[in-house]
Amino acid sequence: MIKILKVETNHKYELEIRHLYNAFFQGEKNIVIKSDICDNKIYTELKDENVHLKDCREYNEKNDLKRAVYDILKSHFEEGLEWGILTGIRPTKIVVDLKLKGKTDEYIISMLEKNYYMSEEKSKLLIEVVNNEEKKVRLNKIDDSINVYINIPFCPSRCYYCSFMSMDYTKYDIDLYVEDLIKEINEITQKKHILSVYIGGGTPSILNEIQLEKLLLTIRKKFLGKYEFTVEAGRVDTLNRKKLEVMKKYNVNRISINPQTMNDSTLEAIGRKHTSKDVIDIYNIAREVGFENINMDIILGLKNEGVEEVKYTLSEISKLNPESITMHVLSVKTNSDLNRNIEEEFLQYKEEIRKMILEVHDLSSALNMNPYYLYRQKNILGGFENIGFAKDGKECVYNIHMIEENTEIIPIGIGATGRKFEKDKIKRIKNSKNMVKYIREV
Repeated sequence: MIKILKVETNHKYELEIRHLYNAFFQGEKNIVIKSDICDNKIYTELKDENVHLKDCREYNEKNDLKRAVYDILKSHFEEGLEWGILTGIRPTKIVVDLKLKGKTDEYIISMLEKNYYMSEEKSKLLIEVVNNEEKKVRLNKIDDSINVYINIPFCPSRCYYCSFMSMDYTKYDIDLYVEDLIKEINEITQKKHILSVYIGGGTPSILNEIQLEKLLLTIRKKFLGKYEFTVEAGRVDTLNRKKLEVMKKYNVNRISINPQTMNDSTLEAIGRKHTSKDVIDIYNIAREVGFENINMDIILGLKNEGVEEVKYTLSEISKLNPESITMHVLSVKTNSDLNRNIEEEFLQYKEEIRKMILEVHDLSSALNMNPYYLYRQKNILGGFENIGFAKDGKECVYNIHMIEENTEIIPIGIGATGRKFEKDKIKRIKNSKNMVKYIREV
């Protein structure tokens, strides 16, 4: 049985330290760590069944502090972290900033290994991802264009690993919510070129055909021009041919059909209300309707799944041959049912997750896909990463801009988040997560 690490510290960099400790030990040990930081020194005491360690290191600034913590741990335990001291969710931004300053790939790899203790493998992966991003979009700050995110926060059931805003669709007036979305969209003054419109959630395909058509018609009338138009159609238990035809009618040109796994016993265990056959059936219908850019999400480290179960999922996805695959490594999120029942869970060890990731890389290569965007999450198993793989020309514009934070995003809908530029700073925009307050704001 594996428990989440307990960390006690007292410092303005407490979160960074906590995340580094968790990345180092999650899934491996039941330990307690105490860290005291003062006078540019960090005092660390670590206890578990076999170890009682005390150490002290000096530091000058934040990365010095993180390197000191890492050095303490690495000096007493053989295995380090492939991502070194990096704990942020957008590591590609480091590479983008250096490339925009004219630094070579060789210089960047050397800097990542020296300053962040990253492995050569992960350093090269970051370079590859950013180079593929650059083929699709401009990576410098873009002031003349904008992206739009529309949130549909309703779901037919809640998956056990999910911490996103998810509301029981049977308890709300969806017709009223769609009307409020339409009001909000119509109040926007479109002054900039639209790069992408992304409808996410929740489960956007929870809308019925009439609601979906009203929303898509409004979007097409309001946001003029040619742009990437994505609808997350991830839950196949909410999809049918008619909804897919409505999406196609209004020029939705990218959809996600997300099995997460193709093992039926796992689907039941994680709270999905469909089978792997349902995934295959709706995927084939989407092809018949005319969709030529389909993404499929998978999650590594799910309940009762090892390497063999992941291999089976990948073999089934290979037969479908989607245009892109997004690989997520399970993250223990604070507001998820998984975290609330963590004492009953068995989380996979680093080596097992590493083998699963290698299988995904092998599949993506076999399907002529390249890694084009990457991000990390707090409490992600093994301290690994999430990666989007895509065939040439099928990379998701919205995903790249969302991760690189180089464009503004208009948020529409309850709980939607966006951003705008204020001089050289990014200002987050967050719509209310309270339905009554959101409706009042609209």
